[in-house]
Amino acid sequence: MIRISSFAVVPIFTLLILLITNVSLTAKENANKPNVVASIFPLHALAAGVMEGVGNPVLLLNADVSPHHFSLKPSQARLLQEADLIIWVGTSLEYPLKSSISNLPAKRSLALLVDANEDEDEHGHEDEHGHEDEHGHEDEHGHEDEHGHEDEHFNAHLWLDPRTAKDAVALIGDRLTALDPTNATLYDKNVIKLVTRLDALEAELMKKLRPMRDVPYIVFHDAYGPFERRFGMNNVGIVTKHAEDAPSAGRIRHMSTIISEHKARCVFREPQFEPNAINILAENSDVRIGELDPLGVGLSPGVNGYFLLMQKLGESFAACLGQNQD
Repeated sequence: MIRISSFAVVPIFTLLILLITNVSLTAKENANKPNVVASIFPLHALAAGVMEGVGNPVLLLNADVSPHHFSLKPSQARLLQEADLIIWVGTSLEYPLKSSISNLPAKRSLALLVDANEDEDEHGHEDEHGHEDEHGHEDEHGHEDEHGHEDEHFNAHLWLDPRTAKDAVALIGDRLTALDPTNATLYDKNVIKLVTRLDALEAELMKKLRPMRDVPYIVFHDAYGPFERRFGMNNVGIVTKHAEDAPSAGRIRHMSTIISEHKARCVFREPQFEPNAINILAENSDVRIGELDPLGVGLSPGVNGYFLLMQKLGESFAACLGQNQD
């Protein structure tokens, strides 16, 4: 018969108590971490930077999915229901989230942009500053200029300006501090770190793109206004206002004229959309085809994601615009 001495029982019992205590503490710590959901890759990356050392946000939409048009899966709907904080741009970008988020308490939503669509009446007519009649046709005095650019105040791709990204980081930090005051010092430290990195990123991109400022180009849709204004780029036209809508034959002919008149060096496609119209334009002119990605397709989510996205965007501009015309 094997006997266990009393002195051996005590250490084993003590070890069990310590293990149970550690598991309980870990579970409690995890329960106290804010459950954060970010709609798109760039916002997820900024939120991950603010939360570094505390927890990780959840990414709702993969970067290869257009945030303008999508259907929520049941699992994604549950993520929204269970979130303590949902970070998104607003209904001018992720419109399909409107109904889901409107049913949640307002304090659980952090929308970074007030949406002009809220001014539409129940019949779909926009207010006096809008453009569409009851049939969805744009009037001649809408927010777009002759090349198809939207008014800068209505461009929803606000993260493409590093200075606006700094504002977003500050807002995220404030909301997380309110949700989780225990980690307020760490959130503040992370915000300061991100702001410093964003200043360095802006300086890096400014230097890289300065030689290309006067080189004309056109883009698939008007996603890049914040980036172009910050770095002084020379966008002379857009192929389509709404990325999901295929441009008409007349629109393609008009853009061919724009390319010819302005001697556009590049036309930029996007990985989220079929390049048919871009290919047609390239066939009918000497313009080069480049690719711009505002959402981060192929990049790994995490604290460096935003910086990688913006650096890749700068490299894409430079690679196409920086070449001499053949």
